[in-house]
Amino acid sequence: MKQAWLLALVLIPPAILSANDTDNIKLVTTGQIRNIDTKHKTFQFVFRLDERPQFNRGGNRPPYSGGRRAGGRGRIGGYPGRGPQQGGGATVNAKEVKVFITDATVFKDSGGAFQFQDLKTNERITITAIRKGRGDDLIAQTISLN
Repeated sequence: MKQAWLLALVLIPPAILSANDTDNIKLVTTGQIRNIDTKHKTFQFVFRLDERPQFNRGGNRPPYSGGRRAGGRGRIGGYPGRGPQQGGGATVNAKEVKVFITDATVFKDSGGAFQFQDLKTNERITITAIRKGRGDDLIAQTISLN
């Protein structure tokens, strides 16, 4: 029995054993072009991250915002710093990455022909991309004008 397992492990290609599930995950997002490098066919791309979900102990009910609760018990005026009326400045969760263009990158536009040279700084686009290596860089598979 041990020999069968050992034989199975030897026959499995090393690439399968070392493959990481996050290597080929596609990212589809809309953002803005910050900088274009036509020589290296890359551009800096900024997009907004989704806000982190906020959970409270009461299931789906909103946080306590003051006043009296049912039954005549509760604190009048609420707690300082809690509730929807206490809104500080919203933080912008933006991420800036470098996007690489390859020969396999597809450019989509409703108006017809579209190429890398047609991209402009501050233009809003939607990209479908995968990670390049271990950093934040991306390889574009599809670019669509908005």
